Amino acid sequence: MNMQNEEGQASFSLGRMIEASESQAKYRGLTGSTMRREVDIRRAAWWRVRGLQNASHTLPFLGTLCLSALTAMMGFRNPDSIPFWIFILPLITVVWAVIAAFGCRRAWGMARIARLQPSVHVRYVLLHSYASEAPWLVFFPRSGGDEVEPMGALALKYGPMRDRLRDLPEPIGIAALTGEVSGASVVVPWINDRPVWPAASFKEINLSDPRHSRMVSELIRAE
Repeated sequence: MNMQNEEGQASFSLGRMIEASESQAKYRGLTGSTMRREVDIRRAAWWRVRGLQNASHTLPFLGTLCLSALTAMMGFRNPDSIPFWIFILPLITVVWAVIAAFGCRRAWGMARIARLQPSVHVRYVLLHSYASEAPWLVFFPRSGGDEVEPMGALALKYGPMRDRLRDLPEPIGIAALTGEVSGASVVVPWINDRPVWPAASFKEINLSDPRHSRMVSELIRAE
């Protein structure tokens, strides 16, 4: 490996990412965990867990069904006042049904993975991307000093506009990962004995790949 690659990789060390995480957390006012209480996935069905309910997209689908039913009732009672957009509702309902079906499948998969025994304990930092507009957990090996390089990352979701930093863990800490820690796999991190529900599959980081280096550099840009 040439010196240029070594310098590029050294710039993405744990120590530098901790500094970036602390700076971003201070800028956003994120001093600690903002995760809310929810039903323990180890003792309940997945559809009772708030984080998995959100991931399944069932609430928008149910809302669309209710709107379709109400509109149909209004049409039967007064056919002359049927709104023009009523003919679009079946298509919207089908679209949301497909989204909810895939969402439920993914939520069930995350619940199954979260109930497994942790496969590895790692250090993590919480960073906010300028490119994807998403918070990310970047993971590092448990052993080694501040010069160790990232091993992988998981994208999370911001909360609603009124509380964008809702349901985020502490900026820096230790996580227990459940699932197969490899690229494109479903991995659920447990932090302080609570699951953090990811927005996408696990992404392995290889700093020799320019695409991965660009992604990581977007995470540590100054505010």
